[in-house]
Amino acid sequence: MALDAQEMEVLTGMIQRILIIQTSFIGDSILTLPLIQQLKEVNTEAEIDVITIPKCKEIFEASPYVSSVIIYDKRGKERSIGKTFKLAREVSKKRYEKVICLHRSLRSAILSSAIKAREKSGYDTSALPYVFDKLVEYNFSWHEVRRNLSFTGKRYNDEEWRINPVVKSVSIDDKLKNLPATELKIAIAPGSAWGTKEYPIQHFIKVMELLNRKETGFVIIGDAKGFAKGEKIISNLAEKGANFCGKLSITETIELLRRCDLLITNDSAPTHFGIAAGIKVLTIYTSTIPEFGFYPYNCGSEFIGLGGLECRPCGIHGFKECPKGHFKCGEELAPEVIYNRIMGMILEKKKY
Repeated sequence: MALDAQEMEVLTGMIQRILIIQTSFIGDSILTLPLIQQLKEVNTEAEIDVITIPKCKEIFEASPYVSSVIIYDKRGKERSIGKTFKLAREVSKKRYEKVICLHRSLRSAILSSAIKAREKSGYDTSALPYVFDKLVEYNFSWHEVRRNLSFTGKRYNDEEWRINPVVKSVSIDDKLKNLPATELKIAIAPGSAWGTKEYPIQHFIKVMELLNRKETGFVIIGDAKGFAKGEKIISNLAEKGANFCGKLSITETIELLRRCDLLITNDSAPTHFGIAAGIKVLTIYTSTIPEFGFYPYNCGSEFIGLGGLECRPCGIHGFKECPKGHFKCGEELAPEVIYNRIMGMILEKKKY
């Protein structure tokens, strides 16, 4: 009896269909791209599909290595377990050889368990590790990109894992009419989903005042909620400042950053926007720490935080307000310290 295409692939070891499950935050999604790029390099003919949440759809659609994006509205219309199983049945029709689940939540594990595939891989810290055929160590001392790359089966040394995410360019010239016409352009991302991750706005304003030289222009990036904060930061910059909060999509923001020389940001998704844009990033850590594995890793980028605090870090994500009521990790990190680090990065001659 003749073998069908999938049976032939099983015998020959070829992988033609790979499914990535990444239903976490925007930043995590960007940090998934290097894994996809490496999988495609090894399996050049493979279709690599991604299951993700609605707000991250744009990221994976902008990857030239992703074949299709499957939306999982886990906080909306597909919130119920029944809808999750329905999605799994639909996805199973494509008969994936390999499923890789990067999100460690219970819901993602249930979705993975319900999808039919030859092999399913997940982290050993998954909420339901036994649903996977292959478990990969979640090494807490590694960067998230290096952790994800473990799913390739290849060992990466301390430099090899530093693979920048590739995001396709988009046209935004018509949206940049008020972009400062200065020799040097610095982008600022002052927002975060967590209050204790935000460097105090008055400190950001002071940093901008120190940097406000004739040849320097500033752009503010973020979502619509951050527009008022952006206006405060650039209120004294006149034509040298432009507020793009809420005016650009994720890929458009990355495109804007490609026209900047440096990004200053909190420990939040814009850190990874800057890496995708290929520019230097300075990430300011307040309540969290770079050791969690989400620091900027491209050449020329740096991070900074206040040491010597027993209460830091207070949590992996942060809180709405400081649990101790003082927010020393933000308030005591002086703007002058940030300014000096920025000046060192501007003067740094490294090409990247």
